[in-house]
Amino acid sequence: MRRLTASSCISLLMAACGSADPQGATPRTVYQCGDLEVTAEFDAPDAVTLSFGGRTLALARVPAASGAKYADGAGNEFWSKDGAMFTLAGQPLRQCTVL
Repeated sequence: MRRLTASSCISLLMAACGSADPQGATPRTVYQCGDLEVTAEFDAPDAVTLSFGGRTLALARVPAASGAKYADGAGNEFWSKDGAMFTLAGQPLRQCTVL
């Protein structure tokens, strides 16, 4: 049986902890958020680009107690935690599931 060295274990742990993508997401993930199909592209560690209904919305990562949360100053938010939640400014929260 092959043994992992201490440096291999540390490298694996750092890779797992350093992931920028929300849990269960890939660099490009499609969600069903209420009545909207939303494509999320996690193209940078601190940003997500959302495409839905012919619109595109770029959000920056903001601090969150858990999960990965992205928002802008206009009240738009996308929060990936046990699925995802999407809020467009002035509209009710939409629960999202990965398609």
